[in-house]
Amino acid sequence: MKVLIDTSLLMLTVEQGRDLIRSAENILGEVIEPYILEDIVDELEKIAKRRGKKANLATVALKLTEKMSKIKYIKKLPVDL
Repeated sequence: MKVLIDTSLLMLTVEQGRDLIRSAENILGEVIEPYILEDIVDELEKIAKRRGKKANLATVALKLTEKMSKIKYIKKLPVDL
């Protein structure tokens, strides 16, 4: 199953120290193929440049995105509607 992952899920995964994608796989009984918009990676990079807890979470979340398939988002609309 292909799933589009957002910033909140990545940050929550790091904050809780749990692999929420694997947890969802166990519940659904299906393998999840995580996808992420390139804009989400950009957002995480901006957050990571700041200071504080969120910056640390974003830095680790960026490492998680390295294994995900990236999708180029062409329309310049907000990614969170």
